[in-house]
Order: sequence, then structure tokens, then C-alpha cells
Amino acid sequence: MARAVMVGFVGYAATGASALSHHRAKSMDVGCADDQLMSSLRETYLDTVRMGLLGGLNHAAYTDINRGATTDPGVRNECLIRDWMSGATLDNCIMKWDANERLMVVDSLYKQVREQNIPGDLMECGVWRGGITVYMRALLKAFGDDSRNVWVSDSFNGVPNAARQESNNYEVPDDIAKMDKSQWGGSVTEPDLDGKVVQKNILTVEQTMVTDNFVRFGLFDDKVKMLPGWFNESLPEAPQKGLKQLAILRVDGDLYTSTMDVLQNMYQFVSPGGFVIFDDYPLPQSRRAIEDFFKANDLSWDLINETRMTEEKTPVEGSNINHYAFFQKPF
Repeated sequence: MARAVMVGFVGYAATGASALSHHRAKSMDVGCADDQLMSSLRETYLDTVRMGLLGGLNHAAYTDINRGATTDPGVRNECLIRDWMSGATLDNCIMKWDANERLMVVDSLYKQVREQNIPGDLMECGVWRGGITVYMRALLKAFGDDSRNVWVSDSFNGVPNAARQESNNYEVPDDIAKMDKSQWGGSVTEPDLDGKVVQKNILTVEQTMVTDNFVRFGLFDDKVKMLPGWFNESLPEAPQKGLKQLAILRVDGDLYTSTMDVLQNMYQFVSPGGFVIFDDYPLPQSRRAIEDFFKANDLSWDLINETRMTEEKTPVEGSNINHYAFFQKPF
């Protein structure tokens, strides 16, 4: 009788174990399905944010998110937005100029930073209308990453004009100084925030306008740290404002001095294994600053990675305008 009871118990236990195993397997299946759903929703959200930044969400806009991946200036300098009646492109997007490639570089490197557990915030120096930093905040939101901030560093007064360029702390090579003054030293006539037409430095976008672009995507919160001012004045103050480490530093200073300002002030905060992205790698002035910084800091040029994340369309022979680069800080 005892043996029969034992056999019965063993049979029950085996059946129970089998049921438990089946339940666990089913739970794992459900868990995997949930993970897949969350991943799909995350990528759909990020795709939508990118399309919105490029101006592709309005009626009649171009739908090819990589349309600007060309060296043809007639296409490269356009938003995806089109007037639905005339078909004319409208310059009221947040990003253009091969912008999906730039966004996807940040996307890819941020995911590597997560996988490699590299600590630190995300930062762009030279934000124009703020598109890259909006996307940085979207990445943190999509992954529920509350451990990092996004630093938005810009003069919000355009690039330094000729007079400003003369007041720097570097010995800029004469040929490079002439190029910077020729390309960036002038001004443009544009409306100010009150609609009054005024003279502005080139590429001026006021802080209010950049903030508004975060607001449009529901992404302006205490994780967004605005750092206004000329780089040589504002960047040294970043630690006092809470910056401790950087996982990604994106350098978009255009000029020799602006590029050097960013590297000399912020590279020390990039965590080992963190990434530095060079938006202006094709520009001779910025490229010279990068080369000089590498030499001064005994960094090997072999660290430079020129890999594209998206396909370049209809390149114009001899143009390297879409030639970007990044590198990972040695461990």
C-alpha cells in the first residue's frame, strides 16, 4: 500500500513538474513576445521621431527618409517637407543635409554604449536647430534610461563672426584662419524672435527655438541640460553645472577654434569606451583641428572610423561633404 502511494506520488510529482515546466516555457514565450513587442514599439517610435525631425510627417512630404543622402546640393539642402499644392520644398524642418545618417550614427553608438555599460551623458556641441539632441533625448526615453542627461551646448548666436574669431587662445594656421573668416565671418539678414529683420551671425538659432523643438516632441524635461554661450566660455563651466562623464560627445563646431574648444574642454570627460563623433570631418578647418588635437594627445589616427550607417545616394564625383567620422576613446 505504501509502495502504491509512493508510486502515485511520484507520478503526481512528475505530472506537476511537467505542468510547471510547461507553464515556465509558456511564460518565457510570453516574455519573449513582450520583449519583441516592446522592441518593435521602441523602433517604431524612433523611426517616427526621425521622420518628424526630417520634416517627413506632413501631407505630401517626401517619404524616403534617406533622400538627403546625396552630395547634390539641390537635394541635400532640402527638407522632406513639400507644399501639397505647389510641390515646392519648404525650409521648416528641424534637420536636413544627410540628416538620417547623422541620426543613425548616434542611434548605433548609443546602443553600443548601452551594451558595453559605458557610463556618462550624451552631449552635442553646436546644435543648430537641436535635432540631434532631440533624438538623443528620444533614445533615452525609448529605452527608459534615466541614468543619463542630454547636454545641449551652443552659442545660440550662430558661429563666431570675424571679430570673434580674432579673440581666441590658439595659434591658428594662417591658411585655416583665412578660410574660417571667409566661410563663417560674415552675417545674414533674418527675422528675430519678434519678426523684426536684423543682422545675425551665420547659422543663428535662438535658444527659445531649440527649446520649442524639444517641446514639439514632448521631450523637454529635467534630463535636458542647456549650456548656452561661446564654447571657450561655457564649456569650462559644465562641471559646475553637473556634468561628470560623457558616453557620447558630438562635435559640430565648423571652425578650427570651435572644434578645438570642444576637444580641449570636453574630451577629458569622455569615459573610456565612449564615443566622439565629428560632424565637420570633411571641412578642412575642423579636420585640421582634429588632426592637431590627435597629435598633441598622442592619439593614433587608426582610431578614426569612417563607416556609414546608411547608403549614400547619387554622390557627386569629387565631393566628400557626407564624409563623417567617429572614434571610440581607448579603454
